[in-house]
Amino acid sequence: MKILFILVSNIMDPAFINNISHFSEFIQNFSHIHSIDVAAISSFDDFHNYEHIISFKYKIVNPYLQLSKVCDFFSTFQDLLLYDWFVKFRPEIKFLQPLDFNLFSINAINARARVYHGHKSIPFGASVGGPGHWSGFSEDFSYNSDFETIVLDDQVFIFHRNIILAGAFSPIQPYSRQDEWFHSNIWSSRNISLNVVGFLISFARSGDHHIAFSGNIN
Repeated sequence: MKILFILVSNIMDPAFINNISHFSEFIQNFSHIHSIDVAAISSFDDFHNYEHIISFKYKIVNPYLQLSKVCDFFSTFQDLLLYDWFVKFRPEIKFLQPLDFNLFSINAINARARVYHGHKSIPFGASVGGPGHWSGFSEDFSYNSDFETIVLDDQVFIFHRNIILAGAFSPIQPYSRQDEWFHSNIWSSRNISLNVVGFLISFARSGDHHIAFSGNIN
């Protein structure tokens, strides 16, 4: 199986060198099973901040925000990106457990939820509400037996090549705000399914010593 991890950020912040070192070890643990490459997309040509730790197959300078960066990347290189799975993530992220691609849908964007109202119980399925900095967001998750409301997390999302071919990352206008709601609205408008999955990660902003961990959807 071929996997492309896509590191996307405004800057390749040296404050997260420890996270990048951890990521390098993380992918080495299953590189003997899968073929793994890493792409990096930054607003600046600052890839050297991480290149002594990890090698980038693609290095893209793009001044726009997160989803615009990803959409432009696939619009430009789609025919060359012959991978089975793609994982978009940020330098603030630390993966704290292996990713089991057998658990992800090949016909949806797979991510934790920023908002979820529905009938599923998903360990580590929330991007807020877990231990740490964003523990007080329990109102964004509730049980509902009749319908689901889903807003996916934009820190990490995982998708199969099928999703690219379905048009999930066709070009968009470079809007000035691209948060979780923006991502999910774009995908929903393109008839792309949203699949809430659970995995344990941590997130910390530059200069902020408060760390947020995945929460549970109960």
